[in-house]
Amino acid sequence: MQTNGTHALLQRLWTLPGLDAYRSGWVLDRAGWPLADLRAYGGDWLTTYARLCQPGLGEPALWPAPQQEALVSEWSRPLCFRLLMPWLAIYILFDRALPLAALQVVQDEEGRPALTLADLPCPSPLMTSAVTPRDLVEQVLAPRLDDLCQLLACRPRVVWGNAGSYWQWWVHSDHLASLIAALPPAEQESARLRLQQAQACCDDATWPSMPAGRNPLYQAMRFRGSPAKPVRRVCCQRYHLPGLEMCHYCPSLHTPPRRRSDD
Repeated sequence: MQTNGTHALLQRLWTLPGLDAYRSGWVLDRAGWPLADLRAYGGDWLTTYARLCQPGLGEPALWPAPQQEALVSEWSRPLCFRLLMPWLAIYILFDRALPLAALQVVQDEEGRPALTLADLPCPSPLMTSAVTPRDLVEQVLAPRLDDLCQLLACRPRVVWGNAGSYWQWWVHSDHLASLIAALPPAEQESARLRLQQAQACCDDATWPSMPAGRNPLYQAMRFRGSPAKPVRRVCCQRYHLPGLEMCHYCPSLHTPPRRRSDD
């Protein structure tokens, strides 16, 4: 392993307090399939996942639309989480960027997506000025989530809700703030600026480069009640699958479920 390579960036990240638990989402000892080609194999992988997690339901292409949507949503959750947390943390804390084109995906033992990438030379600090969190959204998230939604019946807003919830939770977390505070004083100011840049990706309602000029990550999590508790803007639909219940962030626990639409 190169000491200045992309694998070394991940290894460095996992040595930080409380982050070692996240290494299970990455498999660095074998190659995977390019994340950019998700549509080519995603249908087969969703079928494998469906057979493992819901063996009694048959082929997912024959499932009712709400269950198809729940399957896509559940499969996308670890994909979003395992991608966003380390990419954003490395960008904010180290002023580096994992190369978007090198991202690859494999399936874990439960059929869920895990990530890997080639051990490439580490990008220099100067290179990161041309790679921003918006690039991650526009070049990776948007096309891949669109691919997923076209494989089975799934509304884009459902999987964007998963991505936005993880993104918003992480960039506003006390844990990330404490990691920034532990940096050398000379690095803290620039790290906080990069943090603000990442936060804007879920705090800004408009995004001219996205369809209809709307930001699909906008306020995926909102706070309701007293004391305030986080609530998802859009339900992940997981309760449509046998054995799964509404999560405690579910908006349907606070308001009646809306009638399903085609948006």
